[in-house]
Amino acid sequence: MKNIISLFFCFTLLSINSIAYAEIKETTINSDILDGSRQIKIYLPDDYADTTKKYPVFYVMDADFLFDPTVVISKTRAARDLMPESIIVGISTPNYAERLTITMPHRREPNEQINFEDSSPQHFLDFMEQELIPFIDDHYRTANYRGLIGMSPTVGPVLHGYFTSSKTFQAWLGFAANVQMYTIENKPITTKIIETAERLQGSRNWLYLSRGGIDIMRNDDLPAPYSKLQNAFDTPDAQVKIDIIENGEHYASAISSLDRAFSFIFPPSEWMPDYLSYRAGETPLNDLKEFYAALSEKYGFQTYPTNDGYWMGFSIAGTARYLVRNDRSEEAKKLLEWALEFSPKSAELLEPLQRLNEE
Repeated sequence: MKNIISLFFCFTLLSINSIAYAEIKETTINSDILDGSRQIKIYLPDDYADTTKKYPVFYVMDADFLFDPTVVISKTRAARDLMPESIIVGISTPNYAERLTITMPHRREPNEQINFEDSSPQHFLDFMEQELIPFIDDHYRTANYRGLIGMSPTVGPVLHGYFTSSKTFQAWLGFAANVQMYTIENKPITTKIIETAERLQGSRNWLYLSRGGIDIMRNDDLPAPYSKLQNAFDTPDAQVKIDIIENGEHYASAISSLDRAFSFIFPPSEWMPDYLSYRAGETPLNDLKEFYAALSEKYGFQTYPTNDGYWMGFSIAGTARYLVRNDRSEEAKKLLEWALEFSPKSAELLEPLQRLNEE
């Protein structure tokens, strides 16, 4: 527990520093569906104003708790070419009671009474699909790729959307997830997850669910269903990952879960270009174009290389510097010119290209 507290404290300091330099917009959405207003936070990638890129969007419920760590972790991973730069949209929860109105109705045991019978995760998904997402798409450059993130009660819309095969989202992330329950039709939620995953296998749908290890130890009804799901998806091609965060507390484990979820959805082995081979070869520009064309085809949206990651030679600017040092300036120019097609105002690209043109 001491290590978790230390990690959380360090992460909080990192969040404060990172968020201070991030562009965060705040607005209010007046919802006819929810019959009220919702406060929304929007993070735009640091280079948003310098590019023509369209960005994936991750929608974060419980934003008062999850928005900042989602921004920091996605921003850090993107800076190291481990995932795409993304827009993060946080939806604040007015009060605890509202969280329970969007949880998934369930039974604790077969044929027992239905808990949260009047709750409607679909109602909240309707708000997102009909009001919030159109607003974000109208005001920002968004790719056709979205993720939904929830925690504990707000895992309800995550699982409900996954079960009903909503085409609005491609990535479903649920932390502190209750998988030990039964649906209102008396089917174990574990069985529902396995059946849905079999039906969606091969489509662009990824589900990540996690629970803190402390919860697993303290609740007798959790180990068996989590073990069942882990065994069911213990294959290299599984599009579902069931995670137990060692020593993880119920909500604080969301920090580790976010990092591990992004790593599952965007595996480093697939997202990191082999810059060493590309720049040692004869056609680094073509190699990069082919790499990102294949990645875009797999995920269904246009993907882009990192212009110049944090102290990283493995980037467009870093590769251009390497080529110049090895008397391959013309190749460096073509590489920079290609990247400027989607980042036309990037100083990280314009300045080295100007120096090359002046030589």
